[in-house]
Amino acid sequence: YDHSDIFVLPSRFETCSMATREAMARGLPVVGYAVGGMPGNFEDVQAGRLVSPDDPGVLAEALQTLLATPAMRVRMGQAAREQSHSFPTWEEAAHRLHSVLQNVARNECGSAQSP
Repeated sequence: YDHSDIFVLPSRFETCSMATREAMARGLPVVGYAVGGMPGNFEDVQAGRLVSPDDPGVLAEALQTLLATPAMRVRMGQAAREQSHSFPTWEEAAHRLHSVLQNVARNECGSAQSP
C-alpha cells in the first residue's frame, strides 16, 4: 500500500472486503465495482469510485480520472482514511458476533420449548 496511489478491486463478489478497508486505512482512494458490501465501506463519503460491474469502460474512466487528477486522489485518500476510523475493530466485531450468536442460541432454545 505504501507505494500505491490507488486501490483497484474489480471483483464481482465481495462482502465487506478487508483488503479495501486496509487500503482505505492507508489513505488510498478505492476504485471498484459496487457489489456486495463494497458500498457499505463508503456510506456517503467520496473515498473513491464504485461503478457498475457491467461496464468496464466506466471502470477505466474512473481510473483515468484519478490517475490524471492528483488533487482528487489526495482528497479521496484522506476521506478514505477518515472513513476507516468508523470501521469496527476486531474486538468490536468479536463482541457483535458474540451477541448475535447469543441471540440465536436464545431463540433456538426458546423455540425448542414452545409447543
